[in-house]
Amino acid sequence: MATGDLSHLESLGESEIWWRDKSPLFEAHGYRLRPRYRPGWTPSWKGKPIFAVLYAEDALDLHARAGVIDATRISDGKLIYLKKIRVDSDELELLRFLSSPEMVQDPHNHCVRLLDIIYDPDEIGFCFVVMPYLRWIDCPPFEYVEDMLECGEQILEGLVFLHDHGVAHRDCAYKNIMMDATAMYPKGFHPIREGFLPDNSGQAPVLHRIDVPIKYYFIDFGISTRFSVNQQPRLVLGTQGLDDEVPELSDTVPYDPFRTDVFIIGNLFQQQFLQRFSNARMLSSLVMRMVSKDPTRRPDAAEALREWKAIRRRVYRPQRFWRLRPLEESWLATLFYEVHAGPFLQQHGYGLRPRYNAGWIPSWRNRPDSTEAWVNSEDGYRLPYVNSGLVIDAIRKADNSLVCIKKVLTNSEELRLSTYLSSKNLRGLINNHCVPVLEVLQHPDDSAASLLPVMPSLRPLNSPAFETVEDVVECGEQILEGLVFLHQYDIAQRDRAFKNIMLDAKALYPRGFDPVLRDWGPDTSSLAPVLSRAGALVKYYFMDFGISTKFAPETTDKTVRGKKGLDKTVPELSDDVGYCPFKVDVYILGNLFRQRFINMYQNVPISKLESLVRTMTETDPAARPDAEECLRQWKALRKSTPKFSRIWRLCPRDKRLLVSVVHDLFYTLCMFYRSSTIKYVVVVGALSFVVPLLSTPRSL
Repeated sequence: MATGDLSHLESLGESEIWWRDKSPLFEAHGYRLRPRYRPGWTPSWKGKPIFAVLYAEDALDLHARAGVIDATRISDGKLIYLKKIRVDSDELELLRFLSSPEMVQDPHNHCVRLLDIIYDPDEIGFCFVVMPYLRWIDCPPFEYVEDMLECGEQILEGLVFLHDHGVAHRDCAYKNIMMDATAMYPKGFHPIREGFLPDNSGQAPVLHRIDVPIKYYFIDFGISTRFSVNQQPRLVLGTQGLDDEVPELSDTVPYDPFRTDVFIIGNLFQQQFLQRFSNARMLSSLVMRMVSKDPTRRPDAAEALREWKAIRRRVYRPQRFWRLRPLEESWLATLFYEVHAGPFLQQHGYGLRPRYNAGWIPSWRNRPDSTEAWVNSEDGYRLPYVNSGLVIDAIRKADNSLVCIKKVLTNSEELRLSTYLSSKNLRGLINNHCVPVLEVLQHPDDSAASLLPVMPSLRPLNSPAFETVEDVVECGEQILEGLVFLHQYDIAQRDRAFKNIMLDAKALYPRGFDPVLRDWGPDTSSLAPVLSRAGALVKYYFMDFGISTKFAPETTDKTVRGKKGLDKTVPELSDDVGYCPFKVDVYILGNLFRQRFINMYQNVPISKLESLVRTMTETDPAARPDAEECLRQWKALRKSTPKFSRIWRLCPRDKRLLVSVVHDLFYTLCMFYRSSTIKYVVVVGALSFVVPLLSTPRSL
């Protein structure tokens, strides 16, 4: 995408064309496909900045499930699925039976509803069944013990219903049990990019499943079998199905499909609950019986449901609202974040957000407008650093500044390096761009093994987005300045990729910002006012020294081994052959400059960086310049670029050149005419007339 080659998205594939040609048929029956699959579609992102495709709803293609497509019911805007099946199939007959008026009224019926049937005049013998749009049962993830207990009870309840009506599903594995998550998404979600709003413009607000009614459904009755009331024996043959661990499956020896269903559901519980969460062990006895290799030793569905309900009753109500704890999470981590974090940090002058204080009660709970209240509540959002281990945000009470606190091992190289780079002698140096350690706290439960360094809360280096050429040039110079500093002190960072270079943006946000919803104010009630980088003093920092190496000054062999790191394109990485980590740092930064600057923007000063970046990313490490030479060339380029050019707005690579020039001129004039409202209005009026005349796409 960085190169501007979007041809694979701008044209439809063979299967997509097939669905597009069916669009008029579906529309005639009251169902509308997404814009991409309507006749006459043209990509909405054409002629826009290259990154516009990331937010283009019509850039999202088909669902992963073969033979199905999402659509919208025109009458009420409800998301549905369309699935092509044979008219004479057992699956259609079963769907009709399970969706009959009598069956639908039964609250124990957890079979997906058949909403409509569309017959295709062009393909005799086939039809399209219309069903509600459902999601995987763990999307979004389970959070609380109660989520798990409710899900399991509904699934077993649905299995009992099927068996009571003589139906053996035979394939009720993970992908064939889904949930209706409509109530969790008050503003809806996109059927392909399910975490985003229907128009793909941003993340979709999501409620906790514990607070809303969720129902789980069985789908896909393609290999299911329905027996008559008095039919005996109830045995089948066949080895089809998603779960290949069922021991009795056979094409020659008949087996009981109802006992098979119990095994498959038990295996689902084992994989989704017992093998994921440490506090799901209360289910182990029942689940082990359900997955017994001997079918006669398994409980039937009704017995399994009774035992599940008994287990649920034995779980104390407060315990039901405990967080589901990942198996790999240590008890020390659990104790710290669930019990001791608040009081311990309060004693040391730090305050957690209300969500992580003892006795927290959701601010939106029991309010009549709970859905809207949750969306606007500060305590409705979890930890910002979900993928970075034991890290939590906090407020330092002394100056009300936002910080992050991370748990690290006492003897870790990361802590040793971070504290060394934050020592009095180095911390005050202007070219030191290593994230400062403000304080190191003793862990309350694990003080011998772990420490808690406190650091400023930082943001990705492009958050908020770069605006002008000067923003990019200043960022690059600071980064190279920081790399030179590290190398002068014989430190090779070895992982200086995009995610490990961040921005201290507090000067850009005079009223602060929320650590999770970064574009919003601290209380999430409104967007946070943000200044331009040109009008504020910002600093870029290196962070995460987990694989960094510090050499002693007298060391002659300054080579390392290892393949760890975020950038997997570094050619010399090896577990067997030693290489120079300082040259690796240069390569990684050169790759970052190419991906984040050169490939994204076409402004002349930035395009001149290509020569420097090319040498920084040479395959032969010996051909790369050292960090000092890179910084010298960068500064020379900055000095040779007229100041007028540096304040121009950044122009994306794929934007039309003539329109870009007009926009840049407008941006520059606004800066010079900012003090005169009348002149500003004149410029806006003139350009609003000229720009439409220049909007016809032109080749560069």
